[in-house]
Amino acid sequence: MQISYETIKPLLAGSKIEGDVITCFFQVPGGGSTIEASSRIEKASSETPLSALEEGLDALKKAATYTVQRIIDREGKEEGEELENTISFSDQEKQHAIVEAFKQISNQLVFDKNKKEWQYRSELTDYELQLAQQPVEKEYDRIILERLLVELAKVHEGINRQEEAYLTDLLGGDADRLQQLQQESPVSKTEAEAVTEAVRPTIYMLVYTIAVVDHHLDDRELALLHDIAEKFGFQPQVEELLASAAKNHVFENALSMDFTHEQLFDLAEQLRLTKEESEKLLSQFNAGKE
Repeated sequence: MQISYETIKPLLAGSKIEGDVITCFFQVPGGGSTIEASSRIEKASSETPLSALEEGLDALKKAATYTVQRIIDREGKEEGEELENTISFSDQEKQHAIVEAFKQISNQLVFDKNKKEWQYRSELTDYELQLAQQPVEKEYDRIILERLLVELAKVHEGINRQEEAYLTDLLGGDADRLQQLQQESPVSKTEAEAVTEAVRPTIYMLVYTIAVVDHHLDDRELALLHDIAEKFGFQPQVEELLASAAKNHVFENALSMDFTHEQLFDLAEQLRLTKEESEKLLSQFNAGKE
């Protein structure tokens, strides 16, 4: 579905603007807690609006990016630091930024098209359980995650401007850090083996997810992902299980976002899921809603 300001407005508990960044607080349906997410406010442009499928894929990418950002954001804004608002934004620009912020946490909710309201998705997938039980907390592990993400971006013989902007955002806006990472050599097997063993599957699934939400998954990316799995010492069956968990997680998020049947199978093709795999996931999802 195309996420609009009107559909998410009932969940918006509040927001604040610092500089060109708006931080939103979304009310968890049926609970007293809120979920926080931020987005840059951009001046309105004349770009062609995204199609429903592109809008959905964009939301999936933002959700995956948000997960990684929360892991590698070491410092964030210092307590007491105030950013002066020197730019004036229109209501339309602010509403667009609120929608972009919501996309980051949309995988935690599901839209009930019959009741026309968002509901909290309480059950965790195998992927989410791994991230919750074995989070990337040690500094060394985070550095390896960062390096692998840059390796992934460089797999096509360089990083273009769009990828550079995306990676800079992924690193919390730290352009200098990105420049440093681009100078690093590929992660060696020795370096990979020094990563906390229980966290290696978490890092692998995060990198795999970023690869698959980039609207395609080609042979060079698959070769790099296989190389990473070997450096981490995964057996073939473990590598396959982790890859499936990452792909299934993205597909299940798409199911909760009310993609059309045709869009789901387009996505399944991009994820390189078989027709049987995608139909099984769709059947399980529908059974869970009954």
